[in-house]
Amino acid sequence: MPALNPPRPALPARALLPLLALLPLLALGFAANGCSRGEPFPVADYQKTPANLNGNHYVLEAEVDSQLKAQEGVGRFISVRPLKEKNRLPVFVPDALEANLVPAQRYRFELVVRTGGLLYVSQLKKI
Repeated sequence: MPALNPPRPALPARALLPLLALLPLLALGFAANGCSRGEPFPVADYQKTPANLNGNHYVLEAEVDSQLKAQEGVGRFISVRPLKEKNRLPVFVPDALEANLVPAQRYRFELVVRTGGLLYVSQLKKI
């Protein structure tokens, strides 16, 4: 009969505590800003050829200028002024985001360029 190897001693639970403590810190690091730190929105490229950016995801830091149009249950178009640009851009904010947008307030918008050059906001956070 072959000799049996003795069982390995179990790792004490307290040895796992430092590893478990790191998990919430990692999660906080990914969600700290409410918006990803993706590629900055290329305003000049968008103004020249918006169709070239269809389907791309960007982050835009901008100040709310005014509300252009709203439809309850759908969303609203707002005019924003990018923080590093002089021109204004129209963006669409869906009602599902339940955003309280205030003129002159600055936000970090995570957006997608959709068909026709529509700037569709998928997330936003005050900055």
